[in-house]
Amino acid sequence: SMHQYGIHILCITETHIEDSYQLRTDDGYFVFYSGNNTESPSHSGVGFIIAPSTISSVIGCRPISNRLCSLKLRVTHGVIGIICAYAPHNGHSLILRQQFFDSLEVAYNTLSVNGPKIILGDLNARLHYRLANEHHILGSKCFGDASASFSVSNNRSLLMEICESLN
Repeated sequence: SMHQYGIHILCITETHIEDSYQLRTDDGYFVFYSGNNTESPSHSGVGFIIAPSTISSVIGCRPISNRLCSLKLRVTHGVIGIICAYAPHNGHSLILRQQFFDSLEVAYNTLSVNGPKIILGDLNARLHYRLANEHHILGSKCFGDASASFSVSNNRSLLMEICESLN
């Protein structure tokens, strides 16, 4: 359980929920879903589960799409933002995946906070290793297939582009 592991905010993806709504569980957790029925069948849907101890810090939750939602939290010295993201996998069309990463960038840039912004979720990208020109984006602790090759049209490349763009 979240309480057992000391988790105050849980980002959830692939909820299969086709609507945006919120509810409070019997044990006081706040659940926020962001979804729509534009995909059939809907394998997307994102959201947050917020522990009772953290609910008073929530300024707001914003549904963006069935793949993006954001959360603003009051912290000691201001406001932080968290974006829950669920990228379409590489089997989807390049156009759909580019649209997702463009939407993610817009969501990040329009999230108005005076503290850090954090992107969590499933970006459906395998990093495998750091390329020579990625030292300013990725740390040295990448793991995976050292012989993997990358296409400029896969999610890894789209993720690295957004990391570069958002600095």
